[in-house]
Amino acid sequence: MFFRWHPILLSLLVCFCSSTTAATVSGNLQKWSPLTISFSGPNANETDNSPNPFLDYRLTVELTSPSGKTTTLPGFFAGDGFAIASGNQWQARFSADEAGTWRYQAWLHAGSNIAVNLDLSAGDRVNLDAASGEFVIQPHSANAPGFERFGRLEYTGEHYLKFRDGPYWIKGGTDSPENFLGYEGFDGTIDKGGENFLHHFNTHRQDASSDDPFFTSSNSGKDSMGITGAINYLSNQGVNSIYFLPMNLGGDGQETYPFVAGENTSFNKTHYDISKLYQWNLVLEHAQKRGIALNIVLSETEPANERWLDNGQLGTERKLFFRELVARFGYLLAAKWNLGEENDYSVAQLREQASYLKQLDWSQKPIAVHTQINNFRDYEQLVGDSLFSATSIQYDPPFAADFVKQWRTRSSDAGRKWVIDMDENTGGISDKNADVRRKQILYDVYFSGGNLEWYYGYHPLPLGGDLTAGDFRKREAMWKMMRYAREFVEQNLPFWRMQDADNLVSNANNAYGGAEVFAAPGEYYAVYLPSASGNPQLDLSGYANSYSVRWFNPRTGEFEGSTLNVNGGQRVALGNAPSSNNDDWVVLVKSHNAARLPDFAAEALQLNSANNQTDTQQNQDSQSDVDQTNNDDTGNTQPNNENENENENDITNETETTTSNETEQTSAQNDASSNSAEVSPNQLPYFLPTQVPNALPGYAYNLSIIATDPDGVAPVITANTLPAGMQIQVSDGLAELSWLVPAAQRDTVSFELIAIDVADSSMQVKQMISIAITAEQNNQTTEQTQN
Repeated sequence: MFFRWHPILLSLLVCFCSSTTAATVSGNLQKWSPLTISFSGPNANETDNSPNPFLDYRLTVELTSPSGKTTTLPGFFAGDGFAIASGNQWQARFSADEAGTWRYQAWLHAGSNIAVNLDLSAGDRVNLDAASGEFVIQPHSANAPGFERFGRLEYTGEHYLKFRDGPYWIKGGTDSPENFLGYEGFDGTIDKGGENFLHHFNTHRQDASSDDPFFTSSNSGKDSMGITGAINYLSNQGVNSIYFLPMNLGGDGQETYPFVAGENTSFNKTHYDISKLYQWNLVLEHAQKRGIALNIVLSETEPANERWLDNGQLGTERKLFFRELVARFGYLLAAKWNLGEENDYSVAQLREQASYLKQLDWSQKPIAVHTQINNFRDYEQLVGDSLFSATSIQYDPPFAADFVKQWRTRSSDAGRKWVIDMDENTGGISDKNADVRRKQILYDVYFSGGNLEWYYGYHPLPLGGDLTAGDFRKREAMWKMMRYAREFVEQNLPFWRMQDADNLVSNANNAYGGAEVFAAPGEYYAVYLPSASGNPQLDLSGYANSYSVRWFNPRTGEFEGSTLNVNGGQRVALGNAPSSNNDDWVVLVKSHNAARLPDFAAEALQLNSANNQTDTQQNQDSQSDVDQTNNDDTGNTQPNNENENENENDITNETETTTSNETEQTSAQNDASSNSAEVSPNQLPYFLPTQVPNALPGYAYNLSIIATDPDGVAPVITANTLPAGMQIQVSDGLAELSWLVPAAQRDTVSFELIAIDVADSSMQVKQMISIAITAEQNNQTTEQTQN
C-alpha cells in the first residue's frame, strides 16, 4: 500500500539526531509537541506471518525525563517509517512533558505472541541499531497549536478533565458520524457489507487549508482535503470533540478497520495496514492541533462486532488491537478510551479490558463505559473503581440533567469523582430541532456540571444521520448554540468548583422542567430559564453580599440589557428579560466580592481560534452556496425533500389526543406576546400507519411501532399495561415489542401506546394496538384503525 507525498508535508518534516549513531527523532522538539523515535531493526512486511511483525516482535522504549522520571512506551512496526508496508523501521511516538535533555533506551524482543505479553523481560532479544541515546526538548512556544498550548488533558480526581499546564475543560462535541474514519481518501477503506457507503465530505473541501496534512488514497485516488476540511470547519464552529469507532466490522458501517483486510480471519486481525494507520495518525494529529479531542469507541453494540475479536473475550486479537492503538495514538494529548457503544460485556470483562489498557497506556487517558439507554446496570458495580474516571451515557432527553446530577453525586460518594459525559441523546439532532435541544438538554447538562456530544439519529440524505452525515453545516445552528453556552461557562464561571442548586429558584416558569441553577454559593450563580416568563426569584438569604445581575441571550451569545445591582441575605427578584420574555434566557448573578477567575479560564477559548471564521461573511457565503446545491456526502445532488408528514392523513388507528386547557391557554398567550414571530407553535406527535401481524400461540412475536413529530424531535413512547410477558424497548421514536405468546393464548390482546411530545409532556397521542391470535401460522395481518 503506497502513499503519495505532498510538497508541503515534506517541507514540514524536521529530523533531529543527537549523533550519527543515534536513533532518528523527528518532529518539533518542543514541550508537548508530537515526536517519533525511529530505530532500524529487522526487515519485514505488513503481511509477513512467520514471524508476524505486529505479534511476534515487541518494541519497548524507556524514556528518562530531565527530572529523572521514567516512561515506558509500547512501540510498533512502521514499514519504511512512513507509509510503505515493508522496511526495517520500528517506532515509538511521544509527547514530552518537560523541557531539557531526555534519554532513551529501546529493546526489541521476539517470540510467539510476544507483543501482547506484558512481562517486559519475556522473549528473545533482537539487535536494534542505536538503541540508546538522548535528545533535547525546548519549552513550547507561545503560539503552539491546539492542545500543545496547555499539554495533556488529564483526570485529576475532579468532575472535569484538566490540562496539565492549563485550564479545566468542558466538552462540546459531535457524536456522529460514528464511522468518521470511513473516508474514501484513506488507503484500504472498503465497505464490507454495511451501508455500501464511504464518506466524501465534499462540501468541506472548501474548508481545507494549505497547512493541512495532505495524502492521496492508493485505492480510490481521492485526497485528504475533505476530511481535513471537515475538521477545520468543526474547529471553527467551536466543536471540541469527535466520537468515532476505529473498528466497526460486524456493526453498522463495516468500512472502518485498521487491519490489512476486512474479512473475519485470524490473519487479518493480527496484521495491520501501515499506510492506512499512518494516514489516520495525520488526521487525528490534525484534529488535536485544531483543538478537537477524541472519543475513541473500542467496539460497537452489534453482537458480531463485539465478538469480532476473540469471540468477545480479551484474547490475543483484542490485546493486539489495544496495543496498536496505544502505541500509535497514545501520544495524542486529548483523548478518551470508551469501552464499547451500548456495550453488552459483563462487568468482569469491562474490568479486564480496562486493566489491560491501563497497563499499556503510559499517558493514562480516561477510560469510560458507554451505557445502553437510561441503563446503569454496569455503573452500579463500577462506580468507585479506580480503573474508570468518566461516564459515557446514552439517555432520553428529558432525563439529561437528572443523570448528570445522579452520577456526580454517586461517584463522589463512592470516593472517585467521575467526569460526567453525556455522549448520546436518543432522537438525535437534525436541521430543525436546535431550539428544542437547547432548552431540553444543552443548558441542563452544562448547568448540572456535565459535558456533552450530539448524536444525529437516522435521517436520509442530504441531511444524513449517524452513518451517512457528511455535511456538518446542516447542523450549524446547534454548533453555534453549543459554542455560545460553552464560552459563557468558560468566560464567566469557576465551573470546576460549582454545583447544581435548582432549589434556589422559585416562581419560574416550569417549561422544559423549569429553571436550572449552577452555583458557587455566595459568589457565582448561573440561572437558566427555558421560559423567562413569570417572576423568577433567587434565594440569596445565606449570603449577605451585594451582587450584579446580567441577562445573557443563549440564541445570540451576547449579554443584553442593563446590569442590575441587588443585595443578598434574602430572596431576590431577577427582574424581566430584556426582550422575548417567553423565550429562554440565562441570568448571571455575581457577588461583587467573588474570587477572581484565573487567567487561564479565558485562555481555553483559544483552543479553537486558529482559523475561527464562524461568523464571517465568507462562511455565510459558503453556507449559501452549499444550501443551493444540496450536495450530499456521496457527491450527488438531491432535492431537499423530507416526507416525514407524507402519511399523516392516512392514519386510521384509534387515536386519542390529550392536551390540558392550561397548556392551550399558555400557548395562546405565548403566541400573542412573543417577540419572536418566526417560532412555530409546538405540534402534536403522531403514530405512523402500522400493519399488525396475527400472533401464533407458542411462538415468538415481534412488532415495531414508529411515532414521529412535525417539530423534528422524536417523541417519547411509553405504554400502559402490556400483555403478560411482553417486553418493550424504546428509542428515537421507535417502540420494539417482543413477546413469547403463551401456548394457551387464544383471545385477542389489546393495549395502549402513548407518544409524548418532548417539549411539552401534556401533548400526547394514544394508540390502541390489537393483536389477533390465530391457531394456524399464516401471513394475515390486522390493520389498526385510527381516527
